[in-house]
Amino acid sequence: MKIKPFFIFVLGLCLAPAMAVPVIGAPPQDQELRVDPMAELHRDAKFIDSTELTLVTPVQLEKLLKEKPAAGYFCFAELRDKEIRQYDSLPVIWAERPVSQRNVLVASAQPGEYYPWQLGVYAPYKKLDNIRLVFGDLTNAAGDKISAAAMQCFNMGGINQHGKPFTNTINIPKGLIQVLWSGIDIPKTASGTYRGKAVLEVDGAEPTMIDITLNVGGPVLENGGRDESWRKSRMTWLNSTIGFAETPTAPYTPLKRDGETISYLGGTVKLSADGLPASIVTNYDQANQLDRSISNEVLAKPVAFVVETSKGTEKLKPSKIEFLKQTPATLEWKVLLKGSDVEAECLAKMLFDGTINYQLKVTALRDVQVKDIRTVFDYTHYASKYIMGLGVKGGARPDSTIDWKWDTIKQQDRIWLGNVNAGMQVVFKDSNYKRPLVNIYYEFGRIRYPHSWGNDNKGGINITEQANATQVNAYSGERERSKRAKSSISISTCS
Repeated sequence: MKIKPFFIFVLGLCLAPAMAVPVIGAPPQDQELRVDPMAELHRDAKFIDSTELTLVTPVQLEKLLKEKPAAGYFCFAELRDKEIRQYDSLPVIWAERPVSQRNVLVASAQPGEYYPWQLGVYAPYKKLDNIRLVFGDLTNAAGDKISAAAMQCFNMGGINQHGKPFTNTINIPKGLIQVLWSGIDIPKTASGTYRGKAVLEVDGAEPTMIDITLNVGGPVLENGGRDESWRKSRMTWLNSTIGFAETPTAPYTPLKRDGETISYLGGTVKLSADGLPASIVTNYDQANQLDRSISNEVLAKPVAFVVETSKGTEKLKPSKIEFLKQTPATLEWKVLLKGSDVEAECLAKMLFDGTINYQLKVTALRDVQVKDIRTVFDYTHYASKYIMGLGVKGGARPDSTIDWKWDTIKQQDRIWLGNVNAGMQVVFKDSNYKRPLVNIYYEFGRIRYPHSWGNDNKGGINITEQANATQVNAYSGERERSKRAKSSISISTCS
């Protein structure tokens, strides 16, 4: 019998010092360019000149609707300056615009600029299904072209938050307006007046031709015009893949592996046979400066993953660590753990900044009474002098035991213990994890209750001081598992 995973163990290990100390005598950093909001507002009425300032009267709207265009909908091309912000009311400038000018875009731009523009589509008579904007080449008098491949409608697709391409189906409910934001990537060699067309296609309706005239002149714009926010050229950042490349971000260095020991900027991680950290060492001095001659051990004992049943603690025999993938930026590995009543699969991915994401999937080999599934982290006393998280304010770690239970009303799902030059953060997650919102927005995006960890309030975290270590015990409590029932836990660690 297969059931939803009951235990997701996500461990986020962040090996980071308590604070960053600047290098004495280092040159001052250049101050970031300041943006004057009032200057932006007064720049040729940009940001003020919106289509929403004056809306149509009922009489004007009735007159417009009597036109009943053959396509069954209205299109209004707009410059980037006149932002379309209303989705249920029309601006008066649309009602007053001659029919011949509604589907016409006349814009001015500079060579090298990424030029965004808008198309407002109004569906007053019926719902519009699967609308698409198809571009044609733009050509000047000399025959030079701006290729259709240099144009994009952002609403229709692009690159998602995971760095993967996606497409989007656009439907417009009856009575509403949909703004389509598009962009033209103008070559640095472009000059003159370019003309061409785009076609708005709608399922079950006639297409609409959009006439585009683009006057290109002036000095070449570097960075596509993204240095000036009013140009809105930064829309291309929606399709950025920065951060997804398999190369470390400077000044981080590539990951290096020597057997079961992995080196990253600032430290090393040595793996146990089960794939979990056996040792984490940082190489920072008391001024928090990198010094390879210094070794600060974070762990007093290897991290322990424990499955306890009614028969006792399962003896999980590990397979050989299988390294699945290694690039300068990431390292992935897998270990299979076999016991008498349960088996587990440990999957791990380490990033160049020292973060390790673990997922442990537990499967019952027969009907079994599980007393507890837990993960135990034993910090050295040196690397647990300070604490922050799980309701504890940042500061010196108290001597008393911390007994914490899951409560999604509170934004608490991680713990950091450390010193000025050694430490580790652990984040506990479930398969349903979604990064919560923060501060005043938390109520609109709380932590999702991690059923694998919380287990109907049977799970929690204890932090206790022991003779040679400070122990963080993340437990999930008792549950009953049927044969082949699966559980999955995830951990994200950063050291």
